[in-house]
Amino acid sequence: MSEHQGVVVVAGATGQTGKLCVEKLVDSGTPTRALVRSREKAADLPAGVEIAVADTADRQAVRHALEGATALIIATSARPLMREGGRGPQDMYYPEDGTPEKVDYQGQVNLIEAAKEAGVKKVVLISSIGVTNPDHMLNKIGNGRILDWKLKSEDHLRASGLDYTIVRPGHLEGQNHPPRTLVVGTGDTLQGAVSREQVADVCLAALRSPAARNKTFELVSVDGPATTDYDALFAQV
Repeated sequence: MSEHQGVVVVAGATGQTGKLCVEKLVDSGTPTRALVRSREKAADLPAGVEIAVADTADRQAVRHALEGATALIIATSARPLMREGGRGPQDMYYPEDGTPEKVDYQGQVNLIEAAKEAGVKKVVLISSIGVTNPDHMLNKIGNGRILDWKLKSEDHLRASGLDYTIVRPGHLEGQNHPPRTLVVGTGDTLQGAVSREQVADVCLAALRSPAARNKTFELVSVDGPATTDYDALFAQV
């Protein structure tokens, strides 16, 4: 699958999008390693995937988990929780060890730096649409400023010297949404949604496509036939 022959590591492999990346990599016959915080969390990952246990807060553990890998997909993201009796975003919070600063910035910086040390050749980062808008409503959840931290992580990857692709998906839809026509853009001008399945497809395609090299783009979908020519899609950026 990948132009970089070897193991592809997926960080955030037990999340909804990360798990899809793992499943698609395994289905394609690509040697795949899931980086997870606990082996229990990996119980429902497909057979044939290698499991590496590490907390992204521990750079040495992450460095060990990336040993021998040639590509890395970063699908980690902080997840807000709802306070008991809460009704909306104003009642949400991030756990102390799972804040956007720790997960979306410090943890991802550790992944990026460990990737450099391990000789990883390609990093695909799943970020978010809206990261350049400081007033975006997602920044207000739990006072976590999650998009600000995602942007800082993007900046670190862009400056790392690694071959990268940064995908900024719109609102993430579940697997019951059929594939549609993908649209890419830059400058945070796009709005819309995209299925997690198609985000995973784009991440895998970015591993092998020279047209995706060192590019950052927003990704949404519109009504129309499913996109299959990813080289042409990346060439639009």
